[in-house]
Amino acid sequence: MMLKTVVPEFYKVKRGQSVKDVAAAFCLPESAIVACNDLRREVHEGQILRIPRLRGNLYTVRAGDSKRLLSGSEENYERKNMTSLLYPGMRVLL
Repeated sequence: MMLKTVVPEFYKVKRGQSVKDVAAAFCLPESAIVACNDLRREVHEGQILRIPRLRGNLYTVRAGDSKRLLSGSEENYERKNMTSLLYPGMRVLL
């Protein structure tokens, strides 16, 4: 039997949570939460966030990694991670 993970379409931010906390809870990169919700500042308690339906393995970027190495092409990387940024320590979807 295979278990199916249900990811909500929306999420209400709890007291003390940050974008990083919400992203980690749904195994998403922070950039996906930020881009999907057009965030310009940190989230606040009670804020409703849209949770993007992205799939992939979460990976922490290391020095020397490139978009092409991680996703096959720059376009694939940017589409999947909803950002053009890439730096060591960043969490991205593969």
